[in-house]
Amino acid sequence: MFQKPSSSIPSTSYQPSRQVHLWTCSDVHLWLNTIGFYGFLEKFKLIDGDLLLQMTQEDIEKDMKNIHQKRFLRELNSLKISADYSSLDPSHVHVFLKSIDPQLCLYTYSMLKNGITLDILTASPNADDLMDTCGIKSKVHRLQLTTTLRKLWPEPHKVIPKIRLDFFISYRQDTGAELASLIKMHLELRGYRVRMDIDKNGERDISESLLRDVQAARNFLLVISPDNPYSKDIPSHTQLHKELRTAIQNEKNIVAVYHKDFEETRDTLCLLPYDKQYLRVNWVHDYQDACVQRIIKYMYK
Repeated sequence: MFQKPSSSIPSTSYQPSRQVHLWTCSDVHLWLNTIGFYGFLEKFKLIDGDLLLQMTQEDIEKDMKNIHQKRFLRELNSLKISADYSSLDPSHVHVFLKSIDPQLCLYTYSMLKNGITLDILTASPNADDLMDTCGIKSKVHRLQLTTTLRKLWPEPHKVIPKIRLDFFISYRQDTGAELASLIKMHLELRGYRVRMDIDKNGERDISESLLRDVQAARNFLLVISPDNPYSKDIPSHTQLHKELRTAIQNEKNIVAVYHKDFEETRDTLCLLPYDKQYLRVNWVHDYQDACVQRIIKYMYK
């Protein structure tokens, strides 16, 4: 049986990374210390980050009781939701689950451990076997995931235009990457061909290659995020400026997607010219499908 948590918690300045799957046993012990479960170290002496993320409610119920069980499960669930899975998740399964409901991120690691990519996850709207494999037992969570997959499942009669690229997405890496990846995922799930800089990893002369992709794409989508380089003090030779200038010169359909936290002030110099017609979409998390449909409708104008 577990002993009660100790009230004496050693202090430390070290903080483990958000890549929980890479945690050592010592990192797990530090986390237990942080959440007030220092007295449970002996029971967790062989548990590293990988095993911690695989723990389920059933595992916890075997040894913990009452308030200890509820508190620990709350902390573990919070850890699973906020963890960084990017090094394991090139297809953005975590971003997809988070876009539906952050609580579905409880199953991110289980899906990745079972080799599930976004393509596999969206291969069929009837994913009962997949959800069973990943331990999704909550009826609410199963319904949320199934409902979303059915909406994304392409209609048999839908015809995707045969062009090289449908969209090029330009964004600020430090503040716009998550929204850009989310939009890319939504468009690709609907069958559109989308390109952004993460598709160019490992290539030489990435800047010129990206500009060629801008020229090849029918539509240019600009993610305008907090602290984006729209100030008049920012030099015009940044990659984002080059991509936008190329899109304007090549007369692309331009869509500007505004992050919910972006604030436009009098000191903000919008890069989009006043004489160029473009679509402005204010991204609303609760109405993602509607935002994407506006973007798709505009591309055929």
